Amino acid sequence: MNSAIRRSIAKLVGRTGYHVLSEWRLREWDFARHVRELFARQQIDLVLDVGANVGQYRDFLREQVEYDGWIASFEPLENNVAVLNGRATADPKWVIHDYALGGDAGVHAFNRMARTTFSSFLAPDPSAAARVLESNRVVAVEQVRTRTLAEVWPELHRTHGRFRPYLKMDTQGFDLHVLAGAQPILAEVPAGQSEIYFRPVYLNRRARWSRSTRSLVSASMSPASSPCRTIRVCNSAPATARSLTARACDARGVSIGTSLHSPERS
Repeated sequence: MNSAIRRSIAKLVGRTGYHVLSEWRLREWDFARHVRELFARQQIDLVLDVGANVGQYRDFLREQVEYDGWIASFEPLENNVAVLNGRATADPKWVIHDYALGGDAGVHAFNRMARTTFSSFLAPDPSAAARVLESNRVVAVEQVRTRTLAEVWPELHRTHGRFRPYLKMDTQGFDLHVLAGAQPILAEVPAGQSEIYFRPVYLNRRARWSRSTRSLVSASMSPASSPCRTIRVCNSAPATARSLTARACDARGVSIGTSLHSPERS
């Protein structure tokens, strides 16, 4: 169907209070609406896209959240950075940083997996579900640069001036390290998002998911910060995951924006 015709139909249907969605957008609809409302409420004007891969979250923001502000993407894999730089030429408010954020500044070994969305500082867990083992297989190890968000913070201010940032983290088991490196400036972050898996995917991540969730929430909250954090749930049992995550957050004022899917995402 012609795109102009689709837009006309969507506009007409929208007047009745309904929305016309493509099937590929339906899975993320609730989460996109949640993020859109959160951005409006918190006046977000800079998204820190930590763990950018090849720009999937940027596409989600532009196409589904309808966010048109600044995006700063952080990605350490050389091939992915080349893709990001090429794509960013068509988006003047998208800045690419060719390093990882973590708990310290230095150079560290980074596992590039068969499916690059699984790439991580952590090694794959051989006991993970069979359907992810092939995708989560190490095909190369790259030495990548890491910096802390606190170290990068003054540079972001020089580039963007004053801003209200949203900290999106999707670092394949490394989010707590990102938060550790952000502690000195975390009170300046009014909202954020972390992606948590409930099933083992990487080694050294076998602690109970509820404990990991509480650690993440505790690390992200400070007396001076706004109680607006999003835990993005990744699991194959939506109702159970939503209920358990809400309990894990333990009335800390965390906003639960659940986007429920299994690890083998695109």
